[in-house]
Amino acid sequence: MKRGIGNGISYDQSLLHVYEYLSLSENALILGYEISETSELMTGFGLKITKSIDFAKRFNYGYESCSSLSYLDVITELSTLEGCGSDGVFVANIVEMFKIDQLEAIFAELYEKVVQGGVIVVQILNASDSSIPLEKFWRNQNNKWPYSLPVIKEILNKTGFATIEGGSRLLSSISPEYYIATALRI
Repeated sequence: MKRGIGNGISYDQSLLHVYEYLSLSENALILGYEISETSELMTGFGLKITKSIDFAKRFNYGYESCSSLSYLDVITELSTLEGCGSDGVFVANIVEMFKIDQLEAIFAELYEKVVQGGVIVVQILNASDSSIPLEKFWRNQNNKWPYSLPVIKEILNKTGFATIEGGSRLLSSISPEYYIATALRI
């Protein structure tokens, strides 16, 4: 089933842009919030997903819940992935839930899980575009901090990743609702 994300583009069409960066992955990790459909679509595209962590299911949270996903929940879950050796990671729908120092710790933990030359793709809401309704951001009551693309790129660089020039952009030019930032572990 195709889920629309606005302006006539379907969710699965927009994920093709993410897949472009992860298509060579043999051991992909997807983590995020309410991402079951995302995982299914990416598998349908041919992505070899070794591990998918849906924090909404894992901790029984939902968009309508007032419960907050804890930064410690994420760190603890990631610490269980010893020897994971992912060559591709997709982070979706969780960045806006954490403060900068918490994101730095999460990305540093992810850096340890990604093999040298592996890629990380981070999806963020485009909260800076005035044409995007704020209710899109606040739909998830756990969202607290809207981040710009330059801030996410800076955090990725600070934690050891090297951002890919030209790899950080709107998820789709047709739908300006999401940005993706991409980086390599070098």
